[in-house]
Amino acid sequence: MSSIKEAFIEKIKYLRSLERTIVGNGVIIGNGDTRIYYDFITGRVPTVIYNRTWGWKIRNDNSEHIEKGYFRRSVPGINMKVLSHHVACVALGLFDDDNNLGLVVNHKNYNKLDNRPHNLELCTPRENRYHEELRRTLIKHGVWRDGLAFEAKFARQAILESKGDTLTLLRMVDNYLRSHGYF
Repeated sequence: MSSIKEAFIEKIKYLRSLERTIVGNGVIIGNGDTRIYYDFITGRVPTVIYNRTWGWKIRNDNSEHIEKGYFRRSVPGINMKVLSHHVACVALGLFDDDNNLGLVVNHKNYNKLDNRPHNLELCTPRENRYHEELRRTLIKHGVWRDGLAFEAKFARQAILESKGDTLTLLRMVDNYLRSHGYF
C-alpha cells in the first residue's frame, strides 16, 4: 500500500474516532469546545465553538480554503489538514465500514466544491476515472452541460457497455438522464 493511501486511511480513521453529534441541519465532529461542523444544506465545513450560554456557534474564520480545486481545512486541536469532502463522508457515515477505506469520494455533478450529501458517493478509483471519461466524452461530442450529475457506477457501465460506440453511449446517457428527472 502506498504511503499516500496509508496517510489517507489514518486521517479517515482519526476523523471516525472523534465524537459525532447530529444537530439541526448537520453534524458536529470533534472533541472539546472547538470542533468542525458539516452543514447538510451547504456542504461546507466551518469551525464551531461551544459557549455555555449560547451553545454551538459557527466561528466566521474562513477555516475552509480552496486548494487544488477542493475545499481543505485543518482539524481544530491538532496539526492535521483534511479535505472537506472527506469530513462530509465521515459525517454521513460513508467511511464507517472498514471495507470502504480503499474507496475514493466522487462528486456526482463534477463540482469539486459541492459537498452536499446528494452529490457525494464512494467509488473505486477506476470508477472515478470512468466518471471523468464520461464527462470528457460528452464534452467532445458537444452534449455536455453544467449541472449534469452521474453516479460513478453508471459511468463505468456506460463506458464499458458502449465499447467505443458514441451513439450507444449517448442513448445510455439519455435514458439515465430521463430516469433521473432531467427531461
